[in-house]
Amino acid sequence: MNEPRRKTNEGRPRIFGDADPNRLIAFVCECGEPDCRRTVTLSATNYDQRRADPILHPAHQSFPL
Repeated sequence: MNEPRRKTNEGRPRIFGDADPNRLIAFVCECGEPDCRRTVTLSATNYDQRRADPILHPAHQSFPL
């Protein structure tokens, strides 16, 4: 898992989702690939539900963390 990306993602719901928790927000993939620039689009509500696990782009679901 990429800790700097995780920290970036943690602030995004507060910044972009406060007005509407169902608004779609682009989160950065938290995989361990240093050059990854993929995003995952989730609502703040969905992000909160998935937060216990790393947020991964679908192509990286089985990618080593």
